[in-house]
Amino acid sequence: MEIWKDVEDYEGIYQVSNLGNVRSLNYRRKGLISNVKQGIDHYGYPKIRLYKNGVRLEYKVHRLVAKAFLDNSMGLPEVNHKDYNRKNNNISNLEWVSKLDNIIHQSKRGLFGRQATTRRIIAIPINGGETLLFNSVKEASQGIGVAQCCISYCLSGKQKFTRGYIVKGA
Repeated sequence: MEIWKDVEDYEGIYQVSNLGNVRSLNYRRKGLISNVKQGIDHYGYPKIRLYKNGVRLEYKVHRLVAKAFLDNSMGLPEVNHKDYNRKNNNISNLEWVSKLDNIIHQSKRGLFGRQATTRRIIAIPINGGETLLFNSVKEASQGIGVAQCCISYCLSGKQKFTRGYIVKGA
């Protein structure tokens, strides 16, 4: 059964459910109740944008669920997904933890530091020439002479090329 509670600081405007859904109580200022569309941030967490008095702020959904439904009398700073699935924001899957406990939980599953692992990258010149092979994003950014984010944008599909190279994962 889905249970709804007001979002902290947005009482009477938005509500969050124990299943990880968020709804607006006054959609388009017409008194309509409507689910708020969730996006995904660059770390894979569902996020939403809430508006109040002309100000828009983004929030991670799991933190809103935890604040509304879980006791945090110990003042723990982080919310952990017990099943490691960042998209599962059901209250039964969330718990408040310390930073250290969250790191330990991630390391048990082999998640901690995964972003730092190397990834082979191919850089193909647009105007012909020698194809370059790199062992990491950092190495590719140094070899091509661009910021690491430019390489990452190409790998994620946000950008087609950078500094005359088509960049792909090998």
